[in-house]
Amino acid sequence: MCWTCFSHTPTRPLRAPPSTTRSWDTSSMIATPYTTRGMQPLRRPRRAPGTGALMLACNLADAEKNDYVSERFRRAYAWLRDTDLDHIAVGSYPVGGEDVIANVQEYETAPAKSLRFETHDVFYDVQYVISGNERFGMTMDRPAELEESRPEEDIAFYAEPRVSSELILGPGDLVVVPPEQGHKPRCAVEAPEAVRKVVVKVRA
Repeated sequence: MCWTCFSHTPTRPLRAPPSTTRSWDTSSMIATPYTTRGMQPLRRPRRAPGTGALMLACNLADAEKNDYVSERFRRAYAWLRDTDLDHIAVGSYPVGGEDVIANVQEYETAPAKSLRFETHDVFYDVQYVISGNERFGMTMDRPAELEESRPEEDIAFYAEPRVSSELILGPGDLVVVPPEQGHKPRCAVEAPEAVRKVVVKVRA
């Protein structure tokens, strides 16, 4: 499976809490947070000055299958760029039709052990953090142990997988998740905190 991470704040590296292992890339002097539950360090590629962070981790077949700059994704990115996200009300907003829908959310993060991994079948998730910080769990495959399926909501929940990793997301950070990839958003970094986020659903 495949996941991609962008940042709209090019000079700010992803943050890692004290409990997270740090891997130092001395060529760029950027600290890369990762967990050691069976996955290798997530290394950030070199990038030109003034550009945002970009991370892509997948096998070649998935890279060819997922087009993150298609017309639907461009609509999603343009909506995020052009909308006053600090003041827009919580709710759902169609982005030029039913194939792209933006859901503005506000919530308090929770301990990771109290949350479950999830997948979708119909939509990609474009998860963009407006304010606050959260851990974002992820797997490279669909988790093995299904606990609950809600096809009418395009979501399924899974038991904690044996192998997983995570990112620390803050204001301006964006993650694109393919439908079949396991992910666990809304996890507290250290203590629970308020997060304001947009989840743009892009039809596969």
